Amino acid sequence: MAPSWSAYHPRRRERREGRPRARRSCASRGRRRSDAGRTGRCASTSCSRRSPVSRPPRRRPCNGRHPPSPPSPVCCSAAGGSSAAARLPPTLAPSASPSAASRGRPRRQPPPAGEIWGDMGTDMSSAPPETLVLRFIPHPSPVAARWVAAVRHCQAAGLGIKYKRRCYSFPRDARTPASVAADIAASVEVLNAHEPGVVSADLLPAALRPAPEAAAASAKAQSKAAGMPLVVVAVPVAPPPALSAAAEDATEESVAAVGATVAAAEDAASTELSQEQLNGLHKRFEVLRGSIEAPAPFFACAPPPVQEALQDFNLHIHRLEDLHRQAERLAMGKRPTPRIVVAFDPRRPRTPLSDGEMRHFTVRMEFGAVYLNYCVVGKHLMELFQDDDEDECGDENVRPQRTMSADAQCYFGPSMSEEEAAQKLSDFHDWLRASPHRRRSWCPLEQQQLALGRIPVAALDRSHPSIAGLSEEQIVDKIADFQELCSLRVVPHARLQQRPGP
Repeated sequence: MAPSWSAYHPRRRERREGRPRARRSCASRGRRRSDAGRTGRCASTSCSRRSPVSRPPRRRPCNGRHPPSPPSPVCCSAAGGSSAAARLPPTLAPSASPSAASRGRPRRQPPPAGEIWGDMGTDMSSAPPETLVLRFIPHPSPVAARWVAAVRHCQAAGLGIKYKRRCYSFPRDARTPASVAADIAASVEVLNAHEPGVVSADLLPAALRPAPEAAAASAKAQSKAAGMPLVVVAVPVAPPPALSAAAEDATEESVAAVGATVAAAEDAASTELSQEQLNGLHKRFEVLRGSIEAPAPFFACAPPPVQEALQDFNLHIHRLEDLHRQAERLAMGKRPTPRIVVAFDPRRPRTPLSDGEMRHFTVRMEFGAVYLNYCVVGKHLMELFQDDDEDECGDENVRPQRTMSADAQCYFGPSMSEEEAAQKLSDFHDWLRASPHRRRSWCPLEQQQLALGRIPVAALDRSHPSIAGLSEEQIVDKIADFQELCSLRVVPHARLQQRPGP
């Protein structure tokens, strides 16, 4: 007779053969296992059986009596330029862990060859060798904790960095005022192709205007200069004969006309944009873009390529303004102020700043500090003061920062002393009082929350192996070789010591 099912049951076979009954595992009795349960083996010392399912340990509910854990450090990875990106092998992406594979999770695929590695995970050890990792320690302040939470949200939602080449004023930067002005002209050409005349060509230098208008302007200038003689001025050996009054007047008019022609030719060949012209171009951007809450009709109805051209138009303007400021600093014998701007996907959330958080604004910049970025369309008061923008920017476009997001700005310029910060504030208030009827309508002098400067949220960890033992100049020189930003992520690490915040 064939054996019954009960003969094959393990426990009944043990009883039939006279063997002692094995102890049941604590997992089968419903007891909570310790961290040893992650390996699949029961935590009980008297149990030799493996648990049927590996589960993480159950956490006890928080009773509110333990101190809060410190904020996690933020790591910012930057990769080299296009040449470094082309050298990236396609097998450098981190592989999935065995536990993740056993649970059926899909294994992360390596990035295609030629792309910058920018995974949003928490493992920074598997970054490619062409990637520079910088670690920042958040300040122990509520606004810094909110910023870390905003970065975490972007990680979880898959909202990456939108503009990955916003590195300003680093050594060996190939961008020049002429090349950036050409980029501005290219953006204007795209905008005018979508809606003719939306940005006046008069705001651009003659050398950067579209071909038809440039040809018409050249023909008009030639018609005005027709019949003007070419005068070659030489120093005679003998004194020239006396000329009549009419001849002298004719000669002066001829020389003045030639001088005007030469000046017009120099202006036509120049691609330089003054700060006044940049203010006018930025005004056009504000009108065409509108606010984030209420976009302008042009931006709302434009196709994505035109919207991108408008955003690039604004970024090129700010880059050229930065080049002008750095040239002025070098002329005064001062060091440049390199910085990295991290701007996430436009879909990232923006939340208002509280009154207590507004008190953290400061104009004193420190090397390696991370500040909240200005996430508003328009200009804040300090930017208005730096650009000396009195006429172009209207009252509706002056917007002090009242909101925050995950966007940040990493400052790598020289630290500002207390005396320099006080002098900067004094110069600003003198500028603000110069025309009270106009400027007080933007922000009253008696209002304390002027939102001057920026809010610090983190500091560079100079003990990280990537920059340990380097001076400020050496750190800047090393970052200069990595001009494309990969990611800004939060890495859990509870044992890191925090830097005292503001």
